Amino acid sequence: MERLTFVDEEGRVLFMPKGCSQDIGYTIIQLMEDGHVDLLEKIAERLANCEQRLKGYEDIGLTPKQLMEVDKLYAEKCKELAESEKRSFSGLEMVKIWAKLKKIKEYQKLEEQGKLLKLPCAVGDTVYAYCSVFGILAYAVDCIVIDKNITFQCCSYSEPIGDCPSECLDEIDPDISDFGKTVFLTKEAAEAALKEMSE
Repeated sequence: MERLTFVDEEGRVLFMPKGCSQDIGYTIIQLMEDGHVDLLEKIAERLANCEQRLKGYEDIGLTPKQLMEVDKLYAEKCKELAESEKRSFSGLEMVKIWAKLKKIKEYQKLEEQGKLLKLPCAVGDTVYAYCSVFGILAYAVDCIVIDKNITFQCCSYSEPIGDCPSECLDEIDPDISDFGKTVFLTKEAAEAALKEMSE
C-alpha cells in the first residue's frame, strides 16, 4: 500500500501527494501557502478513503500491534501446514495402506473362526532333532502336509560322521505338536532340551 504520509526528524507529519515535482514531503500549511489547491483536494480525497479503511480496522476491534501478532501467527501456521503436507500420505499410499488394513481384517476374521493356521516354520527352514548316535542333527523342511494332523517332512542334510545308522539319514516327520519338545528351531534350544532330559 502506498503511503500518504511520513514523519520527518522534527516529528512533523508530512504529505507527499502524487503530482509533487520535488521528492520531499509537505505540511498541509505549506501546500496551502504555496497555492497547491489541486494537491490539497487530492490529499482530502485520499484522507476520506483512508478514513473508510481505518473504519474497517476499527470495526475489527484489534490494535495494529494485535493485527501484526495475528499476521505473524498466521504465517507460522501456514508454514506448519506446509510441513505437515510434506509428511502426509499421497492418494496411492493411502490406497496401499487401505489394502493392507483390509488384508489384516481378513486375517483377524479367519483367526476368530479358527481357520488361521500358524506354523512354527516354513518349507526350506532348518530344524534340529536328536539322533541317538550323533546327537543333534540339522534337517531341512521339504514339505508340510496338512491332513488330520499337520506334519513336517524333513530330510537330514548334516554330513554323517563314521557309520551313521540309516535311520539318521531317513526323513523325519514331526507333528506340529513336536516342536519345542523333540524338534527345535535352533541348535541351542535342541542342546538345552537334550541336556535337560539327561539330568
